[in-house]
Amino acid sequence: LYSIGTFYYSANDAIEAINIDDCLTDYISDSAGYLAISEPKVDKLISGFKLLNVSFVSIKFENANKVLFDAVYQHSL
Repeated sequence: LYSIGTFYYSANDAIEAINIDDCLTDYISDSAGYLAISEPKVDKLISGFKLLNVSFVSIKFENANKVLFDAVYQHSL
């Protein structure tokens, strides 16, 4: 997903700039399968989620990367 690379390689101001009308926030928050990432950079993703105020509506636990899921849970995202 393009958004994952954005979190990995973009500065915070660039991430905020592409989040026009909260489009990225809403997309990620509504994507139940978003955490199905094979080798996530957990710190970068959590930082990006917090920056954009992501709040997952639902998560497909069976497909989610467990380390990333635990981090999302710990940060109440």
